[in-house]
Amino acid sequence: MTNKSAIGSPGTTTRLRQLVADIWRGESILRSLEDRVLYAEVVLKGKTLDLGSGTSGYLNRLKQDGRVVPVTVDVRAEARPHVVANFEKGLPFLDGCVQTVLLHNVLEHVAACDLLIREIGRILQPGGTLYLSMPFLMPVHERKGAIAYRDYRRLTGAALEELLADFKVVRISPVEVGPFLAAFHVTFSAVPLRLVRTIIVCAAWSIDLLYARLRRRRDPETDMAFVLGYVAVAER
Repeated sequence: MTNKSAIGSPGTTTRLRQLVADIWRGESILRSLEDRVLYAEVVLKGKTLDLGSGTSGYLNRLKQDGRVVPVTVDVRAEARPHVVANFEKGLPFLDGCVQTVLLHNVLEHVAACDLLIREIGRILQPGGTLYLSMPFLMPVHERKGAIAYRDYRRLTGAALEELLADFKVVRISPVEVGPFLAAFHVTFSAVPLRLVRTIIVCAAWSIDLLYARLRRRRDPETDMAFVLGYVAVAER
């Protein structure tokens, strides 16, 4: 099911303060709003795989329940993960051997995404949880050279529901904003100065609040979403 109470929607001063603080620290708009959803949703348990983790210590920032055994998995040996694996060919783990899987902004770079989701379902214990995040409104982002990756897809919330249909419980939260903040998100990297970024974010947020009020009055029946990405919680 899709959770319509999007964390990223304009509406509170607290959300804007959090976003501005993250932008000032160098985070992108999507990463800031996406992280707020993840911090609220994710609870790591037992043996936990961070797929496509690279050199990130992301697991250390998420809530934990009891003793957590983190295992980083990446296709790049130079990232020094615990396990090197090619996600296009499956995962080198036994059936039902892990309790938690984090797939954070990786699925768009995997050509065989159906295979990867099936493999995650195979290695998760009954009752285990997959936490998945994926951008939607995002420029195509690929990398060449020694550390290369392609960009294959964007999925809507409905498409994610279909992809995760074999899981028992699926909750999908859109990282949703207004049109003006969404427009700046797409052009964010073209503005290098933190101060200018912060000013534009505050202005776009304020204009989106006005836009939302006017739209509700003019067309209350149409649901038009500007979704930067999605966070999905799926239980085995």
